[in-house]
Amino acid sequence: MPAPTPRLQSQATRERIIDAAALCFAEKGFQGVTVRDLAAGLGVHYSLINYHFRSKLELYREVVQRACASPRYAEISMHAKRQVDPHAQLVQAISHLLSESLSRRTKNGWQCCVVAQECLRGSDMLPKVIAPAIRPQFEWIARLIAQLRGEKTVSLEAQFAAFGLFAQVDALVTYRPLLAALVPRMRGRTQNLRWCAEQLAEAAAARPVRHNRGSRKKGRSV
Repeated sequence: MPAPTPRLQSQATRERIIDAAALCFAEKGFQGVTVRDLAAGLGVHYSLINYHFRSKLELYREVVQRACASPRYAEISMHAKRQVDPHAQLVQAISHLLSESLSRRTKNGWQCCVVAQECLRGSDMLPKVIAPAIRPQFEWIARLIAQLRGEKTVSLEAQFAAFGLFAQVDALVTYRPLLAALVPRMRGRTQNLRWCAEQLAEAAAARPVRHNRGSRKKGRSV
């Protein structure tokens, strides 16, 4: 078998650096990691990392982009749009989100942690890298929710519900053991991703109750 060419060796080294950086950034965030830390963990001189990446920010951007290049965002529409009924589409989409999120957390889950760290950091990666990766699926789910609620246009409430679905998926996958401890009869249900998806879809598609603010103020004053 022929020896790897210098180009392949260089690419392998670059990938090794990215893999190591992904785990470090997921655990400590951008500010908590230095190039020297990464080099020490890899057992190489820090100049090797600088050779492949001009700065820590460039390396971090690559990690964030890979975190967002996930089947969770890229394939959800392909799976769900096979359904005709909007409700079935939404259930299928949520089922896919749950399955992908559970799969990533079972393996190592660094993608979720990187995005979470970036949300805490609040840098320009959010509007420039993370939001564009998520936006197509977010807007599609928001349109489904609006349609199921009978809205002619996508309301802020529908958009908020769509965002809530993404958050609920991550929370459900993370805190399923807690839910089972709080409600023991729920243990078997939370293992059924389809059932969970149906519950989340029903809640998201429910038409919100609109209260009259004037009436509430009047009621409080009585």
